[in-house]
Amino acid sequence: MTKPPAATSDPEDRSSAGLLSSLLLLLFLLITLLYGLPALVYGPSDPFTNPDFMNYLTGVAITLGMYTLSRRIDHRTTALVTSLLFCVVVGVAAYPRGLPHQLDYLRYMIVPVLLASMFLSVPVILFVSVFGLAVMVGVGLLEPNIWVMEILVPFGSLLVIATVLTVLATDHRNRLEVQRRSQLEANERQLRLITDTAQDMIVMTDLRGLVRYISPSAQQWLGQDAADVDDLGVYQRLWETRIDPDDMQPVFVSVWEAMRTQQPTTFEFRMRNLAGDYDWLEANLDFLFDDKTQPQGLVFVIRDISARKEAEAQRLERERLETVLEQEQTLGELKNHFMRMISHEFRNPLASIRMSTDMLLEYGDRMDADGRKRRLDGINEQVAQLTMLLNDFTTVIHMQGEYTAFEPHCVDVLALSDTIVENFKQNRAGTRRFTCAHDGPLTAIFLDERLFQHILTNLLSNAVKYSPDGSEICLSLSVADATLTLAVSDQGDGIPPADQERIFEPFFRGQNTAEINGTGLGLKIVHDCVDLHNGTVTFVSKEAVGTTFVVTLPIDPMQACPE
Repeated sequence: MTKPPAATSDPEDRSSAGLLSSLLLLLFLLITLLYGLPALVYGPSDPFTNPDFMNYLTGVAITLGMYTLSRRIDHRTTALVTSLLFCVVVGVAAYPRGLPHQLDYLRYMIVPVLLASMFLSVPVILFVSVFGLAVMVGVGLLEPNIWVMEILVPFGSLLVIATVLTVLATDHRNRLEVQRRSQLEANERQLRLITDTAQDMIVMTDLRGLVRYISPSAQQWLGQDAADVDDLGVYQRLWETRIDPDDMQPVFVSVWEAMRTQQPTTFEFRMRNLAGDYDWLEANLDFLFDDKTQPQGLVFVIRDISARKEAEAQRLERERLETVLEQEQTLGELKNHFMRMISHEFRNPLASIRMSTDMLLEYGDRMDADGRKRRLDGINEQVAQLTMLLNDFTTVIHMQGEYTAFEPHCVDVLALSDTIVENFKQNRAGTRRFTCAHDGPLTAIFLDERLFQHILTNLLSNAVKYSPDGSEICLSLSVADATLTLAVSDQGDGIPPADQERIFEPFFRGQNTAEINGTGLGLKIVHDCVDLHNGTVTFVSKEAVGTTFVVTLPIDPMQACPE
């Protein structure tokens, strides 16, 4: 099983202790020369030391040194034994005073050798031992009357104290290092336990994207046993070849954007499973930092969210079916309402048409031209009324069922509105007066002409229908800030406050309109047409004063029309 990368211990303590040891060894070499040269020049003397006290301290230092050495048995032991044997052989051969004096010399010589063995390499240990022995042998050969202890004891007074402090500091450092290493190993075991047993897939890569660790759950998902895979590049190729081609680019963009900003991120993608189907996965990306807070790698925690995606798809499908059902129920209610309305609204026009037709058939040859024309105009008016009812109902059905297509194009709104107003003046306005106000470029607006015609026709139709003869109807059109604003005002009866919240509902009619023919569909059509333009429709109404409807339609600035 691939192991997660383990942390390394801080080498600062080892470096500082090694530096201290090197300084003490250098001090040993310098003091050896400083005490050896004066002895050659001035002869034997012992003005600085107390042999009994120095022997005691030296014994303590040797004891501590041996204790420390016993805890660090490794390849340096060979160098230490070699150095000690070399000391004994050379010392016995070089001095005529005999073995006891050489043992005294050896007792002092062992201190720097022990110190060197704790930190330095084998060549350095041998060099220090040989150099020290060479100096002592040289002094003894050049001046036989000099007792070597006169040189070593003053040096020992400094070396013993330094050795004791160094040994204590080293032992404390070793204990701290053991504790830190133990803690690191415990943390590593805990991290490995978490990653090895986590159900989420964990993948670690370097900054180049090369896989450095992959958890067992990810290996199982990919269908590869770590025991059978020596090269992590196998997992690298598996990930790259199984990601859905449509998701490959978004995945790379998400990863590179996270690396650019050094911020964690989350993204979703599809990946082919062992069965050949694509599962939805969610990846949480974060960074691995070094002790200088510089990113060293990436960590991907990946979770299979196929079940969640399926649940979301089922929820969306339920919502869609509920919407369709609601629309079908609304359409059913509209159709039922329409059937009831036919029996009421169609009865009078059809009866009038039937009566006029019978009169023409029975007495047409006896009527003059004016009489026949009045009958025919009456029939034409009733047919127009029925046609309007059918058109309104068809429009509402299409919009409610989402059958109406939104087909905007460049429209001369000024010319279209003038045509509609002129048609009202000639056929339906009676003695009512129309005033029109225009502001802004209205000759080329990007909108749906058919829907705009529905909006303006129904607003003007209501204004004519619910205002008295001789009153004024005002139409205002303006363009500003990429918005077309249309306003229609009348001087009619107004809308009662109790009815104002429901006027855009299909088939709803106000309390004060019972004696006026109508279907209650006109404002519903206006509302739906405005919605298709992503616009708004508002109104202000006061009873016995009149009503003003204001429609705002946004103009897409990217769809500029030539003037």
